[in-house]
Amino acid sequence: MCMVGLTFFCKLKIIFGLKEIRKLSLNLKSETINCMKIFVLIPVLLCVFKIGLTQKISNFNVKYVDKEISTPYRIGCDNFEPTFLKIYKEKLITAQKSIDELSSLLKNVSYSKYSRGIDVRTKVIIFYRKSKKQTTICLDSLGVIFINGKPIKKNKKLYAFINLLISD
Repeated sequence: MCMVGLTFFCKLKIIFGLKEIRKLSLNLKSETINCMKIFVLIPVLLCVFKIGLTQKISNFNVKYVDKEISTPYRIGCDNFEPTFLKIYKEKLITAQKSIDELSSLLKNVSYSKYSRGIDVRTKVIIFYRKSKKQTTICLDSLGVIFINGKPIKKNKKLYAFINLLISD
């Protein structure tokens, strides 16, 4: 115990008496132990959840149409395939370098409060190893990106990477 702690303890002993101080001391020790448990447990839980969230990508499928195609209304992510059924092109990406690059870019994504819809011209479906879970990324022709239906903040690197994959 430091000198300040001893001085404080002695003053309390004089004011309240020894029995009350012992009770106070025991309560402080148990509170300290509980706080220590929490501070040790929080990083452990964060690590466990982080491992669970970072699944390995096995491959991803890129579906796209010409960005200059005009439609009378916005095409949402769910309506991409039915709307462009006969004209969209598709690329299955299995190259590990591309998978690693996409994984790296997705780690730096932050979500936005963008409230308008998206006029999709490119759709990426990510498949994971040892999981049936999929992630869907939708892009429009202006750089707006939605991941699993949620808008993300402007991400030029992710947008450029996906467009590079589909350039013929």
